[in-house]
Amino acid sequence: MYEENQKQIESCIKLFSLMKLLLDGNASFLKVMSLFEEAEHNSNTACVTLNKYINTLKIFGINIIKDSGCYKILNPPYKINLSDVELNGFNQLYYFLNEIENDNNLDIKVFLKSIQSRFSEKLQADILKEKSKNQTDFTFYYKEFNDKIRICKKFCTEEYKTEIVYYKLGNKKTTTVQAKIEKLIYNKNKIKLGIINLSTMEPSSIAMDKIVCIRQLPTKTLPNFRTNKTIIFQISNRLAENYTPRKWEYLDSFDDEGNKVFINKDEDENELLHRILRYKTNCKILSPQSFKNKLLEEVDKTLQLYE
Repeated sequence: MYEENQKQIESCIKLFSLMKLLLDGNASFLKVMSLFEEAEHNSNTACVTLNKYINTLKIFGINIIKDSGCYKILNPPYKINLSDVELNGFNQLYYFLNEIENDNNLDIKVFLKSIQSRFSEKLQADILKEKSKNQTDFTFYYKEFNDKIRICKKFCTEEYKTEIVYYKLGNKKTTTVQAKIEKLIYNKNKIKLGIINLSTMEPSSIAMDKIVCIRQLPTKTLPNFRTNKTIIFQISNRLAENYTPRKWEYLDSFDDEGNKVFINKDEDENELLHRILRYKTNCKILSPQSFKNKLLEEVDKTLQLYE
């Protein structure tokens, strides 16, 4: 009888501990699993136990989803409602902090996430609608590039090599590159052409207003065409605790010290490079070596300014 009561008490403690993580908006997969792995001594068994606890909460009307490696409550016990103006202000601040990531704003991001975890279901639905708006095709903003857009859309669907003449940022002379055109990248204030550089076999992007001309070459890319699009990096410390993976990244592994290894696919290499530089000593590139070398070159250029 004593053992049975003890198990019930331990189960209640785990249930309330899980609820605390969920209500704090800090229920990452790593932290949630740590509640169960110690007792189960087996990650597979711990996953089964975790699902039982989540299903128990669902029976009591608490809806939980897993999104970007974190568990979230859709209908918290106490809810926050915001006006349209307040929600717009919250979104603007949240997007701004995502664009400028450094150690100084991690506490603010954690605070904002804790608020967002308490939003009402209607408010969370409004946020999802806002996200879908940000993924809208903004072609109509770029009437001056209509001809280039039409040509690039056509080349995206074909396997022919292309030659692109363009101006590099801050350079008055044109550069010519042979590339495989992959996609058009639309934002509210700019449009880029996503390409694979056929000399380096690495992804990059070119601003549409910097392109002088594009022409299709008579040769096709090889049937077994492959690119070096995968970057593997490890993050640690507070960054690892609060990092939100991009939609093109996924968690590969983590260790007892809280370090996490992510696999990044298809992100523009220059944008990823500048993003990782902002993480300072909290991020380490594991592969490939070519990307490590680029990172070192960028650091060397910065150091040369202070010699």
